This record gives sequence, C-alpha cells and structure tokens, in this order.
Amino acid sequence: KIKDHPVVIGFNYFIKNHISKVEGASKTYVLCPEMVTSNECICVHSLKDLWGLLRQEKEDVYVLGGRGLFISMLPYIEHMYVTRLSGEYPATASIPAIDENPYKFILSEQSTFRVYDNKVYTFEEYQQLIRNT
Repeated sequence: KIKDHPVVIGFNYFIKNHISKVEGASKTYVLCPEMVTSNECICVHSLKDLWGLLRQEKEDVYVLGGRGLFISMLPYIEHMYVTRLSGEYPATASIPAIDENPYKFILSEQSTFRVYDNKVYTFEEYQQLIRNT
C-alpha cells in the first residue's frame, strides 16, 4: 500500500533500521532532533512542522512507526493497517492495544491466516469512528 505514497517514521525507527528512504515510498518524513539532517529523507523537527507538511500532501500518508510517533499521530489517523503476528516475539516496543486508546477504531477488514517463514499472521484494517473529547 505504501508504493508511491509518502511515509512517516520516527527517529528511533530511522536509526535502528538504518533507513535513508523507505523503499517504494514517494517521500520519507522523519521526526528528528534538531541536529539531524539527511540527503535522502525529509527531517522534520517538531510534530507541528510535520503536521503542516503532511496536510499539504495530496496522497494518503502512511505512518510506519515507531511507537511514540504512532501514539502522537493517533488523533489524525483515519485508517489503520495492522499486521498481527500470532505468538510472542522479542520487541523493544509495541503499539498500545487498538481498543485501549481514546479514539474509537472499528475492525473493517481482516484477512485469513497466512504463513510466511513459519510465522502465522493476519492483515487487519481499522477505521476511526468517533473521537472522544
């Protein structure tokens, strides 16, 4: 789904995955500390500046992570595409449970179980219904 669309990643995701640009994306925005720059992606230094740039995009924008960026962007997310793995795996962070945040999301689509590299997973799509105030 991200092919030819802009994507947003957090700084930790950027550093841990050694990403200069997300493959297939039209643009890669990174929420970075002030002193960080990159020739391959667009470093943005505040959520306010990031939101200002994203509102100018004509295509859907995809938030890939990490956790802090995802939580910050929840109020603006209309659709959420989730890959849900069965089992337990080591991770440094995870997103909050979809039904345990102040925004109401409803499951609108779910794939059948699939297997890749001995891992069972499903694709899920959620839509935000109503924002709690």
